[in-house]
Amino acid sequence: MPTDQQINIQNLNQSITSIRRVVRRQVHLPSAIYAIREIKQKFKKDTAAPTPFETAEERFRRFQNAIKYIRSQCRRNRLPIKISQIRQTINRSFELEQRSQYQLLLDALKGVGLPLASLSICGQGTREIRYTQLLRYFFDPNELHGLSTKVLLSVLEPEWKRSGYRLINIDWKMAKVEAEFNLGNIKTEKRVIGCTVDLFLQFGEYVVMIENKIKSSESGVVSSGETSQLKRYSTALAKNFPEFLDKKVLKIYLTPDRRSPKEDTEWFPLAYGDIISRTTKLFSDDSLSKIGRHNLCCFLWDLLSGPLYLENEAREHLTKLISDSLEYTEKHIRLKRWCRENIPLIEYILKIVEACYVQENDRGGKVILERY
Repeated sequence: MPTDQQINIQNLNQSITSIRRVVRRQVHLPSAIYAIREIKQKFKKDTAAPTPFETAEERFRRFQNAIKYIRSQCRRNRLPIKISQIRQTINRSFELEQRSQYQLLLDALKGVGLPLASLSICGQGTREIRYTQLLRYFFDPNELHGLSTKVLLSVLEPEWKRSGYRLINIDWKMAKVEAEFNLGNIKTEKRVIGCTVDLFLQFGEYVVMIENKIKSSESGVVSSGETSQLKRYSTALAKNFPEFLDKKVLKIYLTPDRRSPKEDTEWFPLAYGDIISRTTKLFSDDSLSKIGRHNLCCFLWDLLSGPLYLENEAREHLTKLISDSLEYTEKHIRLKRWCRENIPLIEYILKIVEACYVQENDRGGKVILERY
């Protein structure tokens, strides 16, 4: 085991390497500043004691040389100027590329409105069965959501590729989508257990099973000799539906955090964030109707405000950070740092809000739509 002294030295070495990389690329300014301050603080407190092979003087000289090297990368005695230039570039990038998006989000948070998250406002924000029905509705190409097979394809095609199956002559519009599908019973050593999978899809020679978990976890204590829930479902399908033995079966385990199955590795982990990132791309589809766009916004917002719930306190803090960043551009770095830690899917929230209120005109420009 390394000592605390060795860990301190290792951390400082990593900081110096990070600063060198940052200066060469001239990006991620906050990381560079933080690392430089960290090294200076270490010197002041003398917390980085020398290793058995290095005296305190040698260590201090080595770090001094490293900092001199960093400065030399931006020409001698010109580091403050270069830092200022990088800061200006970062601020200008925010002004040109993201100010309008954050302004729309701020307007929405302050009262203009967001897409209707019907399940969450009805108190069903983490009820698995409600979100299972929501997914069933948007996966079914025959429902009146105006999206046809778009959601089904965007979510499932990458999973089919991951499974290694080749999709040949599939008519996705003929997909049969069922929620709470009864797989029948299986007999264990102790009792008979009924098996009901959340989503069951059939189209031609292909079958998809999806088990949805939000707050709960997969049942079955494997360490105590019990069979896990997903393993039971696989067994039930093979035993009670022999007609599916020759079909290609895709099994998906859907959770907010892409957790792995307890024991049955035939089930592919999928996160709600994966669904959001894939279906958000549909906003760039020129064939998307006005109704389809509206319903897609509501669907995505339900996913963001339910399984990936954003509490009121966090929403209020986000509103303040956006307001500060729009008033003082240099504060947007703090906004982005907070979003990375608390709302990692912020980029999709911006896209959803933009899809609600912005539309491209015939000349390729963007116009603000009338508020809902």
